[in-house]
Amino acid sequence: MFHTVEKYKTPAQILLGLIALTFIGFGVETARNTGSDYIVKVGSEKISDYTLNNAVQADQAAGGGQSREAIFSGLVQRAYLKEGAKMMGIDVSMDQVKQAIVDDPAFHDANGKFSQALFTQYLSQRHMSEDQFIDDLREQFALQNLINLVQNGAIISDSQAEQLIKLTQSNRTIRSFTFRPETFAAQVKTDDATLQHYYEAHKKDYLIPQAVKLEYVALNAAHLAEKQSVSADEVKKVFDEEVAALPQNAPKPEFDKEKARIEAALKLKKASADFNASKEKLAEEAFNHPNSLDEAAKKLGLKIETSDQWLTQADAKAAGMPDALTSAAFSEDVLKKKHNSDIINIDNNTVWVVRAKEVREEKTAGFTEARDKVQASYVRSESVKLAEKKAQETLADLKAGKNVDLQWSPVEQLSAQDARKSMPPEAYNELIKARPANGKPAFALLEGLPSPVIMEVQSIAAPENVSAQIPAAKQALVQNQSANIFSRLLQYLSKQIEQVQGSQKLDNSAE
Repeated sequence: MFHTVEKYKTPAQILLGLIALTFIGFGVETARNTGSDYIVKVGSEKISDYTLNNAVQADQAAGGGQSREAIFSGLVQRAYLKEGAKMMGIDVSMDQVKQAIVDDPAFHDANGKFSQALFTQYLSQRHMSEDQFIDDLREQFALQNLINLVQNGAIISDSQAEQLIKLTQSNRTIRSFTFRPETFAAQVKTDDATLQHYYEAHKKDYLIPQAVKLEYVALNAAHLAEKQSVSADEVKKVFDEEVAALPQNAPKPEFDKEKARIEAALKLKKASADFNASKEKLAEEAFNHPNSLDEAAKKLGLKIETSDQWLTQADAKAAGMPDALTSAAFSEDVLKKKHNSDIINIDNNTVWVVRAKEVREEKTAGFTEARDKVQASYVRSESVKLAEKKAQETLADLKAGKNVDLQWSPVEQLSAQDARKSMPPEAYNELIKARPANGKPAFALLEGLPSPVIMEVQSIAAPENVSAQIPAAKQALVQNQSANIFSRLLQYLSKQIEQVQGSQKLDNSAE
């Protein structure tokens, strides 16, 4: 709900949540990092690796899931706000801080009274002096006062909330027309000079990736099983054992019907031992004769398979090739040294050895080679521009009340929910600006879609439960305004307060 302002909700919550990390249970920032080492220093406020670790631990203890980098960003923002509070003269008296400590239930005994012993124990556990704790608390309260000022400055009236609801929750009667770029393709003129210029500006689009043509031998347990021999006595023995294991009242199977199944199972069982031995033999032959698969294929009676198709890493991924096979095919040994690969496990019953029959290095296609693609891309690009231009001209004519001959889509009802699901944010934002007046429709050019679309809004029907939605709408707007105020305040403070890079580094691997 209230999609137009929801995108501001998360930044506001993240910012306030990260700032609040140091308020959890008094004294999360339990000891000051002495010395000159820090990641960054904002004004006089140092943010060290020690400070960051404390904040990360506090976030985890509170059930948060922010990344180390996001928490660091929040600490930098907090530092700017703390320094900003000092610049603005926002302070907290010693009496207010002492009263807050006395009133904190964490320091109350069984009778509900302040306990100096509990307070002293708390400080001892965190290796803090009372003066350090009070200084930290004063800074935190001053920062909280600044935050309160920002939040209290966001005042939203019921009428503003009602307007938002009507904009974002109403059903619309609409019809549309799409300006399809392909219909403008015939208007695009091309010549070699134009295409050459386009090619030079888009060379990266004509990169031919590295590719390989492979040959390989495949060792498969099922194929080995076909070569195994099983005697009639062996098959009969297994059948008799199966029959003996059946319950007395169970129907007895017929030997002739079970013979083929048992024979195949016995062959596969015998092949398992041969498969492991053959695997070792294949690995040995491929290693001893690294420049050819001929010896390995000859010694194990395998066929060398070849592919005449160029294979890129992207092709391999799209085709669902096993990662081990892709890694081997594009390894230095195979591509650069032209050696046989190691044994590659395709599945439990199949292994391959591959080698590069031919390698194509990465290169950019020349203009002559890429001319057809260049022309197609240029025509498509210019067609989009023509479609957008025509859409803009048509929109201007419609808004001016001119008669425009368009093959509109059928009239339909569009709910706010369906509009948000089917449109990118920029298109939806244009739609809600279109408000019919004086019995005349409104028009919007929807952006961010594959093709330009003009939508005619014939009427808007407000939701029935507007009054019930006002509290939620006001909250969404307050979050929106708070986020904007915080953003502007931080931009101002970042220009006024110096930030210095320290010798420590932000280590994201510590997460």
